[in-house]
Amino acid sequence: MSGSANNVYVCMRCAIAGRLTEAAPYLDQAITAWEETGYFRGTGLARIVLGEIALASGDPSLAVAHFDRAHTTLAAVPDPHDTARALAFLGRARACAGEYESGLAQLTSALRTFEHSGSVHWQARTLEMLGQTAQDGDHLDTARDYYQRSLALCTPISIEDARRLRERLDGLPTG
Repeated sequence: MSGSANNVYVCMRCAIAGRLTEAAPYLDQAITAWEETGYFRGTGLARIVLGEIALASGDPSLAVAHFDRAHTTLAAVPDPHDTARALAFLGRARACAGEYESGLAQLTSALRTFEHSGSVHWQARTLEMLGQTAQDGDHLDTARDYYQRSLALCTPISIEDARRLRERLDGLPTG
């Protein structure tokens, strides 16, 4: 395994183990190596993971920066599927950073791309992000609708995702 590939493997093991901050330096090293070799798709994908780490760590502004660069890079490759993934995460991060309307627009755009491409998994993920965004804005009926739509899509394909969505639905206040 090459050095940068090994770093990414170690990074993914750190992220899976929940040690997000330990993963970031390995991703940075991979980005540097991949930029030097012209593997820009890899840099975009690594930036998505860095954005996810920043978002999970409570730094939506940093997440926006990572997702924005990932989106730009993946659009230039071009990689339509992963460009839409980056856009969905960018929309979620923007909403978390207080840019609710622009975040919602980006999430909705990403959802349309996934609907057009037939990516059921990412339709469900994006609907869940839309639900989280609606819930954050106290739009509970809208959040419930997005979560139910996501649950309907993911139930046949992911037990874990379906469990998480049921928990989100159960946790919503009624009324």
